[in-house]
Amino acid sequence: MPAHQSHVARRAPDAPTVAGWVSVALGALLVARPASGTAVGFGDDARLIRAAGLADLALGAGLLLDPQRRRWLFARMGGNVAIAALCARTALRRAPQRPRALALIALLAVLTVQDARIARGIP
Repeated sequence: MPAHQSHVARRAPDAPTVAGWVSVALGALLVARPASGTAVGFGDDARLIRAAGLADLALGAGLLLDPQRRRWLFARMGGNVAIAALCARTALRRAPQRPRALALIALLAVLTVQDARIARGIP
């Protein structure tokens, strides 16, 4: 083996770290391009979409930087429930966006269950 290659094994990131990076990425997208939130059924209020993006950025930072990551997962679950409620409002008020809003609600439900499973494994 060449001398310049390292023998240090790389570990895969743990689940809370992955959740943190996902939150940061989604938050940045929603803040920079609120139309992306409209495209997936979130609604069409750019201020609300940006606020959700800022919340995701904060949650992601908490998951990445705070050793007490369990509380950040619970906060993320609460945020998912709030976003799902906004999507339900969109589904009820705007028939053309209904399928996307319902799909996003289903995705948020899956992510919330996954966050709960992750949080259960953190002491």
